Amino acid sequence: MSFTVFGVSYRRFPLLAAGVLAIVSAVLTTQPSLAAESALIDRGAYLAKAGDCVGCHTAPGGKPFSGGLYMPTPVGKISTPNITPDRETGIGDWSDDQFYRAMHEGIGHNGEFLYPVFPFPWYTKVTRDDVLAIKAYLFSLAPVRAPRRPIEIAFPFNVRSALEAWRLSFFTAATFVAKPDDSAKIQRGAYLVEGLGHCGECHNQNNLFGASDWSGRLKGGQIEGWYAPNLTSDGTEGVGHWTEDQIASFLKTGTAPHSGIALGPMRETINDSLKYLTDADRHAIAAYLKSVSAQQSYKPVVNADAQAPGSTGANAYLSHCAFCHGIGGQGIAGEIPALAGNGAVMAAGPQNVIRVVLGGLPAKNGLHPMPAVGADLSDQDVADIVNYVRTGWGNTAPGNAQAGDVGALRSTTPLAPQH
Repeated sequence: MSFTVFGVSYRRFPLLAAGVLAIVSAVLTTQPSLAAESALIDRGAYLAKAGDCVGCHTAPGGKPFSGGLYMPTPVGKISTPNITPDRETGIGDWSDDQFYRAMHEGIGHNGEFLYPVFPFPWYTKVTRDDVLAIKAYLFSLAPVRAPRRPIEIAFPFNVRSALEAWRLSFFTAATFVAKPDDSAKIQRGAYLVEGLGHCGECHNQNNLFGASDWSGRLKGGQIEGWYAPNLTSDGTEGVGHWTEDQIASFLKTGTAPHSGIALGPMRETINDSLKYLTDADRHAIAAYLKSVSAQQSYKPVVNADAQAPGSTGANAYLSHCAFCHGIGGQGIAGEIPALAGNGAVMAAGPQNVIRVVLGGLPAKNGLHPMPAVGADLSDQDVADIVNYVRTGWGNTAPGNAQAGDVGALRSTTPLAPQH
């Protein structure tokens, strides 16, 4: 018996030769397996980005995915759990079935109902293969010991069994099914928007029980003192006047030529999630949004009185805003966003415009910073400016900003950096 492995002859050592052959065979067999596992982890990392998992499962100053962020709800605050593979405080001892059940059915490790602040009503649409790819990625992370912070919800909402009634009323587990008449691009966009992206979590109206108002799909909603605008193909409030390229660019950069920059939670979503997607996926999302039937969240109005020369809104605007944005709200192309025809300005709710007037905006992608002009104005002055802008120059949003709205948002609106 004589043969050579890696240049070494093993004629006189048959047992050693057999051992070497076994090792070589194992190495050759393992290499494809390791490559497949690496590809699965990479895919899971991408999908976790698409689902913005890190945004909710990371507390300020905390380690990524170790939880600890408090999520506000109408019934109290819920802390997010640790989803690193720590076996005691994370998900290190979760099986594939348990992880999928949490994502697909909203049922936890020990069979408990999960609070719908975890967006399982959206994640239920994600395929099992994609869910397990996310799990493979999370299990590739370094374990972090981080016990869950207390959930601050009062009785009876802290009794998880009470969630069964909510589930029976508002939740049905169902994997995404594409519409056969849609193009492959729109099908992909729908899968991302309606599943991992859980866009309707913010951009839908919610009822008193925290359940999404499905009849108002993507026509706008409120979140944490911000207004998530209409994403349907409506040409006034929504994205009907946006091109697919403009939507895709906004999802990557957070800026758009006709609506300024992304604000509040949307800015965080872009920074943590959407900017990491492929161009193909961002275009798929854009194509899907363009295909969503147009819906209006309010009846367009024309309020001539609010635009009358000498009105309180007109005087406040001319004194504090017109120098940059122009007397006619036209802005400066590529430098200062126009206010006339600005979809963000014409959202159903005035919250975003109020916050911009109070806190200003940072410079981004060639746009100049906006100073916090409202910081030294009265609540009523800010409300007057906001209503003037939302009803002026052909804008047809309701002039529904009130001084009380401004006062409520002032303390939670930080001043934007001006460099």
